[in-house]
Amino acid sequence: MALRRISSQKSSFLRINSRGHHLNIPYKDIMYLESERRIIIVHRTANEHQFYAQLDEIEQHVPDSFIRIHQSYLVNMHYITSLAKGRCQMLDGKVIPIAQKRRAIARRRYLQFIKEQAAAHLAGAPA
Repeated sequence: MALRRISSQKSSFLRINSRGHHLNIPYKDIMYLESERRIIIVHRTANEHQFYAQLDEIEQHVPDSFIRIHQSYLVNMHYITSLAKGRCQMLDGKVIPIAQKRRAIARRRYLQFIKEQAAAHLAGAPA
């Protein structure tokens, strides 16, 4: 399997095997993960990586700053520029649909995330 289980604990890296190379991608550098059948595309600001896995399995290992907004998308809330009317706009300009059944949870989690980020910023703590 391309997604390597190193431990049951969440780490700060997504460990993948992409085209014969073992990569440790910091979660903080991932804008969103996209699933096309069994191929996962890791979208970063500078590049993309592809590997075979299931998004359901990856979702169990990502930090709390990631949210599943669609069957095919797992997004890092740090890179969301807007979330409204069933759509999520990412920093790279990509507009991702939010599944009807996930809209209420996505909105609630994103608003909580924004509040926590604002509170951390006002307190002077690193976000």
